[in-house]
Amino acid sequence: MNKKVYEVIKFSNDCILKEIKKIEVTEEQRAAVVGVALTLQDALSYVLSTPSNEAYLILQFIVRQFQKIIEKLEKDEKNNSEVLFLLHCYVSDMLVELNRHQVLQVKYTFAIRKAIRFAIKVHEVDQKQKRKGKDIAYITHPLTVGIILSQARAKESVVIAGILHDTVEDCAENCPVILEDIKKEFGQEVSSLVHSITEKDGGLPWAERKEITIKHVKTFSNEMVLLKSADALSNGTEIVDDYEREGESIFKRFNKIEG
Repeated sequence: MNKKVYEVIKFSNDCILKEIKKIEVTEEQRAAVVGVALTLQDALSYVLSTPSNEAYLILQFIVRQFQKIIEKLEKDEKNNSEVLFLLHCYVSDMLVELNRHQVLQVKYTFAIRKAIRFAIKVHEVDQKQKRKGKDIAYITHPLTVGIILSQARAKESVVIAGILHDTVEDCAENCPVILEDIKKEFGQEVSSLVHSITEKDGGLPWAERKEITIKHVKTFSNEMVLLKSADALSNGTEIVDDYEREGESIFKRFNKIEG
């Protein structure tokens, strides 16, 4: 989480904690509640101008804080119903904004379905590709990456890139897939994301390839880091699961690390 986002959350939370202790039925205290609401409205404006996973989480945070204020007020009979009504109105506005920005939640779109069909053709139909050392269809990996990205609320183009991320690197020799194919079918952004995590030096020893990857990661955008992380998480958790079942023998599947 970047510093600006953290400051928005902390400032909003500090205001709520400070003002909720002072809420009474007087005009002065009612004004204090309005002040908190306006502060959070300013935070909301910032959030909505910065569409991202962090922005979505802040929206949820703001709504939850308002709900906590209302719950506390409702437990105290001394509080004026007008104050509660005011807060209910603000919460309703927040929920409306939250629903308006559902674009941050990835849906099962035509483009995603198209990406799944494309990946199935490359990995399953064209070559019946398997996971390394196992009798498990390779397509399970890119689909898992897509699910991870969707759960992380990545935007549609990143989810699509996750599903397609190995189509260029691991295509069948007699059915080649190039980045231009990805660009033509899914656009430049998806093509660039796929390109960012496609190994370009497949003939080099494992250790050298990973050194190049580590250096390359330092130049990644946020979306590229998210994509690479989902790929690593899918591979890593699969290895851990296999190790728990089969032990050290699983490492025989992988190329020996030189040196």
